[in-house]
Amino acid sequence: SLYDAVFSVGALDQYGDMAFFSSRGPVTVDGSGRMKPDIAAPGVDILSSLPLGTYGRNSGTSMAGPHVVGAVALLWSADPSLIGDIDRTEQILIQSARAYTGDKSYGCFEGNVPNAAFGYGILDVYEAVKLALGK
Repeated sequence: SLYDAVFSVGALDQYGDMAFFSSRGPVTVDGSGRMKPDIAAPGVDILSSLPLGTYGRNSGTSMAGPHVVGAVALLWSADPSLIGDIDRTEQILIQSARAYTGDKSYGCFEGNVPNAAFGYGILDVYEAVKLALGK
């Protein structure tokens, strides 16, 4: 999403490379130049539930988003004082993100962090929980 209030997610493949289909920023439609996505997470060939009680592999930022939602659930479980504190939760995810070291051939990798391809970096749940717990 292009809105500032939305914590958006780019999609990575199993090699740590940005997926070719993952949206790139900056936001131009409203003239803000805001960098999106905010972070990147696995989103290619993700095992997911399908209709009729089956499973299959899907790709998309819609497959990357649940990784971030799960990270938030784990953070809030580890430190209940974070529950509902969206700003602090986002800051922990941002501060604990790993640097992107993958392929840069699809473009939009120029510039500083946050970057128009991967945002602040790659979701690192372990580091996020350690940061939340002050370890």
